[in-house]
Amino acid sequence: MIFFNSDKEASKSEINKDLEQLQNRFGSSIKNSKKSSKITKKMYSIIQKGINYKEVVEITGREGNELSRFEIAGYVIVMYSWQNPGGSNMVVAFKDGKVQSKSQIGLK
Repeated sequence: MIFFNSDKEASKSEINKDLEQLQNRFGSSIKNSKKSSKITKKMYSIIQKGINYKEVVEITGREGNELSRFEIAGYVIVMYSWQNPGGSNMVVAFKDGKVQSKSQIGLK
């Protein structure tokens, strides 16, 4: 699997190390949020400005759908969405690989 803004594949040990760091940073909420592939308000609240795409995938348990990608003033802006079957969703904007902003509709 190739992650955002990376030319090399991340190893399983790198991913597990990152997950451990996230768990240390955000507590047991990460473990609990991964039990379901449904995007929840709890997951949304854990996602903070400055974390990277790989960390968001670790929190949500799945890849986002890329909505747009563009360069402006030397920055790369990428927007991803995570949608649930019932239509609730969140959108996260990344600037140079780090969360810049986020929004959600109907998450519980």
